[in-house]
Amino acid sequence: MQKLKRKKIINIIGLLLIFIFIVSAVLLFWNSKKAQKAETENNQYLGIELIKNKNLVNEAIEKISKLKIPVFTKDNPGVIIEEISHAVNLYSPLQFAPAKKYWQWWISDDGWNILDENAVVASLNIPVISVQDQRTGEYQPAGPKHPLSQTLNKFIFDTFENNGFQLNATNTSKTEDDDSLFDYVISFQKGELRCALNTSNGGAQTDKPNQKESGYYFLYFISCSNQFNKAYQEQVPYLKVLGNYDTVVVPEKRIGSFVYLSVHGRLSGYFIIGEMAREKMKIIFAGQEYPPCNLMIDNGVPMEIYEKCDESNYPYKSPSSYQTIWNPQSP
Repeated sequence: MQKLKRKKIINIIGLLLIFIFIVSAVLLFWNSKKAQKAETENNQYLGIELIKNKNLVNEAIEKISKLKIPVFTKDNPGVIIEEISHAVNLYSPLQFAPAKKYWQWWISDDGWNILDENAVVASLNIPVISVQDQRTGEYQPAGPKHPLSQTLNKFIFDTFENNGFQLNATNTSKTEDDDSLFDYVISFQKGELRCALNTSNGGAQTDKPNQKESGYYFLYFISCSNQFNKAYQEQVPYLKVLGNYDTVVVPEKRIGSFVYLSVHGRLSGYFIIGEMAREKMKIIFAGQEYPPCNLMIDNGVPMEIYEKCDESNYPYKSPSSYQTIWNPQSP
């Protein structure tokens, strides 16, 4: 009797395992078909989007190549950006728009990298017109070799040249493949006026991730400023103490003798919390994470400087000794 019950239980378990196997196989097959269908739909959409983008780009190229070179009514950053934008926007299906927050990266004659946050900037989204490169994951051609970028660069290059600006070789990429400035950059100068054209050298971006109606594009922008010397005087003292020729250093906050500095390379950055003493500075903390609370407290750093800190109070290295620096408050 017990053997019969045991056999019955084994049969039931066997049937359950077979049932689970069949259900799992069906679900796996269904999910595979669903994923294949989604991929097909996305590829079909991408194909439609690319055709639409190519038509849009071809129209823009044709119209921009026929534009009359504008004559600036005033050598002023805002006026220059507005008049270039107006010339393009009036006839082109693609429109320049003021950038809410951007800056101009400029290398000085003595080799310091300066971030001018007072630049006037306008940006334009250049639609992707080719499929994704399976090897690199990038959309080709890249921004600088995009036919619309090349057409815009020629038009704006001619515009600045005809308005008396000189090419600034230090801040201009040598070729479309030159990534030493990260983006493809063409820069001009006229006295204290500095202007630049930047074409994104990175991958394509999207304004609506994971949505079929999203538009894939490369970022293109123009910037002008006459405030370079102000930014130079503010930032160079900190660049000198750090000996940083390949980054920008922007003082974000200063309370009493304490400073909070943002340090950025072309791709990434970190921050420094330091203390000024006459013509010297002590680097208290440098990194990307929250500083240790005990380090901030032990050095008397006002909370307004660091705002948040790591309460784990792990052991920290003693801050470096005071280092020679120009006094930013000196004339």
